[in-house]
Amino acid sequence: MSAHTIGTCYEQRVGNFEGQKIVTGEFTGSASYDSGGSVLDLSSQFADEVRGGYITDRSGEFVGQLLPTASTNAAATTKVLVRGTSWDAVTLAYSGVWFDASATTDNANVWLKPANSECVGVRVTLDTAFVAASMTNLTVTIGDAGDTNGLFAGAIDLVDDAITTTDVTWGVEIGDWSNAFATGTAQFLLYATATGADLDALTAGSATAKFYFTPVDSLTGALGKGTMPEVHSGQVLSGNTFTFIAWGTDA
Repeated sequence: MSAHTIGTCYEQRVGNFEGQKIVTGEFTGSASYDSGGSVLDLSSQFADEVRGGYITDRSGEFVGQLLPTASTNAAATTKVLVRGTSWDAVTLAYSGVWFDASATTDNANVWLKPANSECVGVRVTLDTAFVAASMTNLTVTIGDAGDTNGLFAGAIDLVDDAITTTDVTWGVEIGDWSNAFATGTAQFLLYATATGADLDALTAGSATAKFYFTPVDSLTGALGKGTMPEVHSGQVLSGNTFTFIAWGTDA
């Protein structure tokens, strides 16, 4: 068993109801995940009970919920049930269709969102530096013709940043961009912009784009509906920061 590690928290009293309050804060994931949820000890935040709450993963790799202890709502034994989202990984090689224009800009299809799903995050990692004579900068965004950075607006520089540099756009599930959720499929494009040389001058380079998504109910559009396993093999919670909002009492 491995508990989550609590971070900075803030609290707010609820109206004139004595002892009731809301706490917001952060925690880092446990080194090992317990089936059915690992403990998030909130006894320093709530002197009495935790009645409920929500969590959000900053990377978009996980979705989850706060589970008060059955019948007692004991703050010290509150659990976080984490479910790993599904993902598609796309290799962005220097010779790919996104970088073959005799120009400093190019775009091409990069990911087809499955039907009845919602995109909850995009992660781009630089695996091998992109190289072209005189090229000083290469950035990418992901979106569609109406909003070219609606899905990923990262600032990662594929020419100049260090290997393994990762950039994340998270929180798409909040609903600020309608195309991220659709009962049907949705096609997204990658847009590349170079400085100093045309894209087809590249001679090396590779990055990985991972698109995290979760099932939704085709009738209600509710996040997390449908069959979703707990943490997938290969997913590591300890490298992730989660935010949470919880409510309970000090009475």
